[in-house]
Amino acid sequence: MKSIGAELAGLLLTGIILFSWAGNISATEEHPFLPEGAEKWHLVKQAEFNENQLDQSLFSDIYLPHWSQLNLVKANYIIADGHIKLLIDQNQPGWRPGTKQQISSIQTGMKDGLHIWDSSLPISNHFPAVDNYATKYGYFELRAKAQSGGGIHSAWWMIGDQRQYDKSAEVDIFEILGKDIHPAKSKVWVTIHPWYDTVIKKQSLNYWVNTDVSRDYHIYGFEWTKNGMNWYFDGKKVRSSKQSPDYKMYTLLGIYQSWGGLFSWQGAVDEKQPYPKSFDIDYFRVYKTDEMVAADLAEEKSAEISAQKVPSFSAIFGGDFTWNWYHQPGHLNDNNFATTLQSADNPEFPATIYADFKQTQTLEKMKLYTRYGQGQGVKDLQIEYFDAATGMWKEIGQIKGFNWLKNDGETECLEFKFAHKIRSKHVRVKVLAANLQWKHFAINELQFS
Repeated sequence: MKSIGAELAGLLLTGIILFSWAGNISATEEHPFLPEGAEKWHLVKQAEFNENQLDQSLFSDIYLPHWSQLNLVKANYIIADGHIKLLIDQNQPGWRPGTKQQISSIQTGMKDGLHIWDSSLPISNHFPAVDNYATKYGYFELRAKAQSGGGIHSAWWMIGDQRQYDKSAEVDIFEILGKDIHPAKSKVWVTIHPWYDTVIKKQSLNYWVNTDVSRDYHIYGFEWTKNGMNWYFDGKKVRSSKQSPDYKMYTLLGIYQSWGGLFSWQGAVDEKQPYPKSFDIDYFRVYKTDEMVAADLAEEKSAEISAQKVPSFSAIFGGDFTWNWYHQPGHLNDNNFATTLQSADNPEFPATIYADFKQTQTLEKMKLYTRYGQGQGVKDLQIEYFDAATGMWKEIGQIKGFNWLKNDGETECLEFKFAHKIRSKHVRVKVLAANLQWKHFAINELQFS
């Protein structure tokens, strides 16, 4: 048997693949295709879309709200007959103010600042984090039908969970441009984007298939291991890469219509295409090996033990202000005192930091750690929690004029004991004033317990 490394290298040398495999694999087959045999894999997550509503425990229908407004980012879709149709209607608004681009997308996770595709965009607001399913490694499968026509594309992609700034790579399992769909062949775009990842390199692995992928459903597979990644079309391996992000990623499924004109990547919008336009999905499935399942369980157990000591280790941090993209909110609970959340220069106050928990927590104190406190430490702040019973934020306490003693690399701690224990899934710190010697404020760790 050829070694995996030799097989990957051979495929990478083939260039663009044009092949005749275009068989339709039924979603009801008793033994679906799985790399290296079905006995190796276990189905661990799935969305079959057999109910008439979206499974909100797996998918959120809110797309990148931190750069937009909630009324513009909610997906337009219908679920019927065991399928989901992600729709673009003629009068659907642009997904954020000032753009005509229309998007309908569902995703397994969402957080403030996710997907740094344009570092010039400011954070517009905070929205509670969604952390339904971030995972590392597995065989992922989608049975879907793409939308044809200019100006539009259907996409299945994954993005790093961005717990740290460099865990941000994007893997486009496919982007299918409507203008690249023809009666006898279609182009499937496959791209790896590093964004802020310093290890991953940009790579294009596009391929062609001898069929119109908008006429029928086809099965797209993606195998991701620590040794590399493989792409499949209707059970046939079509692309491979030796690259492999070594962190958890979220899954996104979406349809995008842009109005960039004839010479844009998507081309001019085809006005003859009837509305609604749709990206149709039959199912989404995730399979893992015994080794992958064991590794996931061990990581979950380790995270549980850490969260028992400091509950905020399990939180997702965000904010309603723009920060330096190399110093993100995820650094606030990475248990690394050398990393920071750092605001953008010349921040406006109040700048609010949010900690969103999956489960309700009982909390009684806060510890805020900072280095170079006299130069960049927060001085005035207000601590609040969200009271689910009233639907309102309630104040826990305030600190005014905190005096940091040092302006060097030694860590100092601001500790605040609550007057009484609180129970909530959401806590926030309003930064009202800070030392701005270098035009920004910074926090190394923020712990609630």
